[in-house]
Order: sequence, then structure tokens, then C-alpha cells
Amino acid sequence: MNPKLLLALGLGITACRGGGEVKQNEKPNIIIMLVDDMGWSDLGCYAQDDFHETPNIDQLASEGIKFTNAYATCAVCSPTRASIMSGKYPARIKITDWIPGHSTGNKKFITPKYRYELPLEEVTLPEALKTAGYNTYHVGKWHLGETPEYYPEHQGFDVNVGGHSKGAPGSFYFPYAKIGGGHDWTNLNLPEGHQEGDYLTDKLTDHALDLIEQSVSEEKPFFLNMAYYVVHVPLEGKLDLVDKYKQKFEKGNYKQKSFHYAAMVQSLDESVGRILNKLKELNIEKETFIVLTSDNGGLAGGQFNGNAPLRAGKGTHYEGGIREPFIIRWPGKVKDHATSAQIVTSTDIYPTLLEVAGVEVPKGQGMDGKSLVPLFDAPENSIKRDEIFWHYPHYHRGRPVSVIRSGDYKLMEFLEDGHLELYNLKNDIGEQKNLAELEASKAQELKQKLDDWKKSVDAAPFRKNTPENKKYARTGSGWVGSNNIKNPPVFDLQEDGKMRLYTFNEAEIRYTLDGSNPNKSSKLYEHSFDVSEGARIRIKSWSPNGQQSDVEEFLVGVPLSKCNAASQNNKHQAGLSIDNEKGSYWESIGKLPQSVTYDLGAEKTISGFVYQPARRVREGVIEINSLPNNVDGAIKKYALEVSSDQNSWKTVNEGEFDYIRYAFLNDNTVWFSSTVTCRYIRLKALSSIDGGEIVNIEDIRFIP
Repeated sequence: MNPKLLLALGLGITACRGGGEVKQNEKPNIIIMLVDDMGWSDLGCYAQDDFHETPNIDQLASEGIKFTNAYATCAVCSPTRASIMSGKYPARIKITDWIPGHSTGNKKFITPKYRYELPLEEVTLPEALKTAGYNTYHVGKWHLGETPEYYPEHQGFDVNVGGHSKGAPGSFYFPYAKIGGGHDWTNLNLPEGHQEGDYLTDKLTDHALDLIEQSVSEEKPFFLNMAYYVVHVPLEGKLDLVDKYKQKFEKGNYKQKSFHYAAMVQSLDESVGRILNKLKELNIEKETFIVLTSDNGGLAGGQFNGNAPLRAGKGTHYEGGIREPFIIRWPGKVKDHATSAQIVTSTDIYPTLLEVAGVEVPKGQGMDGKSLVPLFDAPENSIKRDEIFWHYPHYHRGRPVSVIRSGDYKLMEFLEDGHLELYNLKNDIGEQKNLAELEASKAQELKQKLDDWKKSVDAAPFRKNTPENKKYARTGSGWVGSNNIKNPPVFDLQEDGKMRLYTFNEAEIRYTLDGSNPNKSSKLYEHSFDVSEGARIRIKSWSPNGQQSDVEEFLVGVPLSKCNAASQNNKHQAGLSIDNEKGSYWESIGKLPQSVTYDLGAEKTISGFVYQPARRVREGVIEINSLPNNVDGAIKKYALEVSSDQNSWKTVNEGEFDYIRYAFLNDNTVWFSSTVTCRYIRLKALSSIDGGEIVNIEDIRFIP
């Protein structure tokens, strides 16, 4: 019988064991505050310095238990979110990378298929809580299904506000889209009433407060999954707060340097404060259990120091990528002003919340987490767990890896070559001294436990790239998901003046040359385009199972008069330019310097230029005639110029980007020394990363 039917037929109510006992039929309200990409010490109560200001979250921590050895179950978002909803390790539930991911492996190895959705067969946390009479609300990021049948409203939530397939908005300002429109990047599933100037974090909080009031008026307990989109990119804080942190940085000595990021952290804190105040206003503060944590570590390096003193950050399974803030509060039931060094992880949220609500864990759920209830009034207690585990057979900012933490020790097995790294985190929290050879017996002991665990959860193996292993590789759709098919085809400009197109998933590509959107009756791309005399091409692709990509427009060698961006010489070096309906994206291949010029239509006074530099890293087999391995590039050094007539140009800003693999570490705002009045603005690429000839930027707008 379907486990969801078994659940609906009769889950009993049970009393909690250990401290902070919950009486039968006592049903507190429950709130998960899940932050996106927040570093271990981004909060004041965890921080190395006081650059970020988080008084409300600091108060939350002081009124409950702050955990110092808490972990996300993955260094990227979707697997951790799945583990919270299911109580299972990502390896067990077969969601081991963010959905839908972006790497198919390389020439030597393949990365395995995985699910692109939280299976409907799982008895999710809200489904279990509904059996005890809870109203269930999801607000914010979901990222656990590519298609609507897997959205929150089909996974046990009565209400879904803002949850859909994507992991980030195009912008944090209404209409929450890539600049120039971009319907596919707009946050879907939002109620009516949003308008120009609205900031997404604030509006989601508005909706959450309304839902809380609604549930109280109905005299029913509620479960609110408050899944913030902050502090994920695009780095886009409120401008008044950005100015505040810019001035604060100039007056002090801080390790943190990202003003937009700091502004977004403050907006998060203000949201938490508004929710806490609403609980007080409704006199339900003591009846509400809260857990606050993050889905993975923050970006590391450059301006980002939110993980210090931990090593690395998001996308890696060093401590900076997986160790998280973790706070629980329940006045009168959870000890206040407390700190716990107990090792906890994302899978613990599911059994903890069920026990708090007095709901039995569904039979056959394969629970991997441990209830934290025994720690409520005695944080020094143990929850009797020996180890926690990770399995990430994918490429991101780090290499494919499996990990075990056992007591003070952490072993990392890098899957390409079996290389082991062993750290004693009590003595070396920054993971600087590899003890694998010095303490070889300990390394082998933990390696055996890691192997045994992988067998127990049927973890997908990491395989060599051989003909017989092709059937295991991520080359097409997984179970149901699109495997990145929404991303349009990529291009390669050849020295012979021809453009070739490439796509993932063996998808077919259709195109038009007249500016119309392609459909199934359009021309089928098979070979290449001759773009030596210029071309305007619109493309779209379809996967074998019918999934459709976005439409992308390529303007190659098109005169400036026919588009609002072109290469410096207006001839053959312009690769990709602007689709005004989708948003701004520019990519160019050729010798530097190159530039992109914008016509504002009339002289305007502006104070900033916002953009997100993009780095293309193309690895491995995309299709039979794949792109060369390690083709990558983005702007390194840049100059920003303005003009009234395109005859004389004034440089208003110049600098360079700091980056790591797949991520840029600079703010995505270039500030002028003062406001400027101009009609034309030009961003010039002076050099590119790694000396490549591919240069690209995206998401461009102007600050009036």
C-alpha cells in the first residue's frame, strides 16, 4: 500500500521522550526558517566580526539553543531541501545535486543520473503534520521539481507562495525577473498585488504574516516553511542598506566586503524580526517552535568571509560548504541562552518536528535523522549517533567526494582517484593538516564505515567514462526532470566564420532567422551557420521527452542601429547580444578589448550600473560533436565609460573581478564616483579570465 495512504489511515499521537516533554494532543505551531546560501558566521551570534547586523536572529539564538556542529546534508541546495522534507539522506532519496545541475562529467568520468524532483511517494513533513490537524504553508524557494506536479501544493502544503522550479529570482525587485522582462525567471505562484519597487524578501514576509493570522483565526496549529531566497545571488540588496554598509566598511576594519550581501543579510534579519513580533502580537510566542538554518555554506574568498575560519564554501564539502548556523527556540520547552556542540544535520529536522507535534514517524519512511528533543532542556546530552555522511558524485566548485564525520574526525574520499583527506576538526577546524598518512589506521577505519554506509543507502556509484557505463550517465532526462533542457543551446564561433550550436540531452534545435520565436515547424538545425556577413538567429531546443528550452537570440555582426549592444568593431566579433523581451545577456568571442554599448534612449542621470558577470565553464561530453574541454571565459579587467554622443567617452569606473570556479566574488554593482548624466554607457572588456577569448556578462540594469 502507498505509504501516504497508510499515513492517512491512522497515525497515532505519541509523547516525546527525554527533556521538554510534549503532552498528548498538544500541538505547537512550527516554523522552519531556511536561509539560502548563508555562511556559518554570517550571523552576529556566530560571526568573526560585527560587520553584518542581525539583532533579531541574535535574539532568537539567545532565547534558545545555538548549535556549533550543525551541518547541511549537501554543499548545494536541492539535496538539503529534500532531506528536510523527507528525513532521508540525499543519497538514499537519489537527489544528490541541485536541480537540474550543470555538469555531465568529463572525459575520464561520468556523473550519475539522479532525481530532478522530490518523489510524490515520499511522505513529506507537511503531509505527516496534516494528519495532526496542521495548516501547512510554504513561502519562498522550493527547487524540488522541474514541473508543476512536483510543486509544494502537491507535496502536502495547503498554500504555496512563490515556490516553483527555479532556485533564485532573476531580481529581488518586482517583477523579480531578469532585466528586460524574462517571464521564465519571474517568481511564479505569487499572489496578486505586487508592484514596482517591491522587494521580494519583504513581500514574502507579508504573505507569511497573513497566513499566520489566518491560521490563528481558524484556531488551528500551523506549519510554516519559510524558505528564503536570500542570501543567494543575484546579489541585490536594498540601495539604502547598501549605502549603509559601504559607509560602515570605510569607517572600520572588517573582513567582510560585500555591501550588497550585508544588505541582504539585514533584510533577512528584518524579516525574522517581523515574524517574531507577529507571534508576540498574536500571543502565540510560547506556542511556536522555530528552527533556523541554511541549505549550504556561503560563497568563500574575495569579499565573502562568512565561513571563516572554515575552509572553502558552497559547492565544496570542506567545512565552509556544509557547516551551518542552526538555532532552535521554543519558550518554556527549549532551554534558553544555551549552546550545544552535539553533531546535528538537516535530516534531524523531520523527526524532531514530528515529535514536537506528537506525530509518529511514518512506517517505511527509512528515517536517517535523529530527534533533537532530548537536547531541549539538556543541550549537553547526546542523541546517540556515531556518524553522519555525505555523498556527492558530481562536479561543482569542488570535486566528486564522499564524506564521513565521526566524533572529532572527518574523512573525505575524493572519488576520481580514491585520494583520502583526514582532519581532526577539534584541533583543526580550518582543515589545514591532512592526517590520512599520519593516522592511516583511523583513515581506513572511517573509510570502511563510509563504504558500508554507501551500500546501506544504495548510493549511486561514481564511474569511469566507458561505453558500458554510458547507460548510467547524466546524458538525458533522469526520472522525470528536464536535465537542464530549459537552458538554451550554447554556441561556438569558429575561425572559418561559422557558428555551431550545442545542447545537452541530445535535444533537437529549431531556429528562425527573421526574429520570430521558433516552434516545432521551424527549421531543424543540423550543421552550422555562416555568420561571416552577420546574422540574427533565434533558437529553441526540445528534449527527447518533450521538455522545452527558453528561446535565445544571437545577434552576430549586427549593426548597432539594429540592436542595443554590439561588439567593439560592429562586425564579426559580436557573439551574443540582447533579447529585449528576455533580459540582457552579452557574449563575445574574439580578440580584446571588446565592449557592449547601451543606448538609454535619451540623456538620463544615473548613479550605478548593475550586472552579473558570467563564467562559462564547459566540460565533458555535451553531445557527440562536443565543445572542446575546458572552454571558459569571462571578463577579468573592465572599464566603464559614458557618453552623450558616442564621439567622446569618459571613464567613470575601472577594475577587475575576483572569482572562483563557477562563481564571482565581487558585488554585481559598479558604482560611479558621483552621479553622471549620459545617453550611452559602454562596458569594455580589457582582459578575460585565463586568457580566453570568450567574454560574457548578464543581468544588466541602471540605477536611476
